[in-house]
Amino acid sequence: MDGIRLIADVLDRKPQGEAMIAKATVSRKLVADRLVDLKDKERVPVYMANRTFRPMAMASTRG
Repeated sequence: MDGIRLIADVLDRKPQGEAMIAKATVSRKLVADRLVDLKDKERVPVYMANRTFRPMAMASTRG
C-alpha cells in the first residue's frame, strides 16, 4: 500500500493511487469471502504479486 502511494505521489497521481488501493482492497476481500468455507484439501496454490498488501485482515488462500 505504501509503495502504491509513493509511486502515485511521485507521478502526481494521488487520486488514481488511492482508487487503485480501494479496488485492490475490495477485490481481495471478495476473493477471501468466497473462499472462506473452502476446505484446505480443496484449495490450490496460486500466485499473488505483493502478497504483503494487507489493508485489512484477510484470509489467505492456503494456511
